[in-house]
Amino acid sequence: MLADPSVGTMPAKINSALNRSSVMPLCPTILAEYADAILEPEWHRAAHAAEFMTVCFRAREEWRDRLRGAVHVDGTVRAQVLTRDVNPFFYDCIDEFRKVTGIPAVTNTSLNPHGWPIVTTVEQAVEMVIGGEIQPLLRSREVTVQEAGDVLLAHIDAAQASLIRDLCREHD
Repeated sequence: MLADPSVGTMPAKINSALNRSSVMPLCPTILAEYADAILEPEWHRAAHAAEFMTVCFRAREEWRDRLRGAVHVDGTVRAQVLTRDVNPFFYDCIDEFRKVTGIPAVTNTSLNPHGWPIVTTVEQAVEMVIGGEIQPLLRSREVTVQEAGDVLLAHIDAAQASLIRDLCREHD
């Protein structure tokens, strides 16, 4: 689940929609070539772990407000630093977001309610959307950035997009 990291109210909104406590982490996924500008230099000591969103790093002061929807109250982030070779599609999504907003990162968290496994099927994702407060934006292999709102980008093919539209219509 992805969202605009500059929206300070996003953590509360996402955690509420997923029935999670306010201490559940929302993490920024940061394009690798911008990590030095956003994170304090010590992030290099755990650069490999940064690929897996397992370590907290201090965000540089000048980025804390710009990433207020992903920075914890103590100024840290549990960042994922992403290179294009690891996941070209996700990297390109974030890069398109950067071109529009100037922010080379997105807020990233797993799509699952508290205590439940991570969503792994289109049907489960549709149930999450129908049963929660998540407003999805689904496109087939396209990247779209909504200037002011919540964004859920799903990497889906045309058949899955059609299935999701049909399932959503059934619940209107």
